[in-house]
Amino acid sequence: STKDIRLKFIKEKSDRIGISFSGSQKLKKLPLSIAEIILGKIVKNGFRLTYFLAPFDYFHEIQENQRFLNKKNVEIWRGSFENYFEEFAKLQGYVGMDSAGGHMASMFDIPAMIFFGTQKSDYCKPVSMTNLFIVETEIELFCRPCDGVNCVNPQVQKCLYDISKREIEKKCDEFIQAVS
Repeated sequence: STKDIRLKFIKEKSDRIGISFSGSQKLKKLPLSIAEIILGKIVKNGFRLTYFLAPFDYFHEIQENQRFLNKKNVEIWRGSFENYFEEFAKLQGYVGMDSAGGHMASMFDIPAMIFFGTQKSDYCKPVSMTNLFIVETEIELFCRPCDGVNCVNPQVQKCLYDISKREIEKKCDEFIQAVS
């Protein structure tokens, strides 16, 4: 059960925020321009960052994104699935795409800021979270939800690029307040 998993992995919390800017499909990849806003605010507030690298990570595979993470002194975590639970349970908070990380944050009751692009949060948001900060476009798009593989919108990833900078900053501030 979820309670058993929580008990098994209860550890002292750290000052680390876990991040993962990729999901299981190539369109579940956070644009670098959005990642820059988020990481700038989180680092400024004194948190250490750990990027949870997935076997197929569409964000991290891009050289420019790797340089950006290095410049921000982001630790890259690689490990087994079992160790993933252990590391995840120690986080102070989590920021990522609508993927497994959000559901793990829910399981461990870790504040999370989750970006929804290809899917709508109404369909697949993590359940029973007290500190869930959903970030998604408010514009109704004909192509959303989609399969996450082939973007049919004339502007690729419009579902993510249409999220306003003001909305991202607002949600980021709320998230930082929850993890502080």
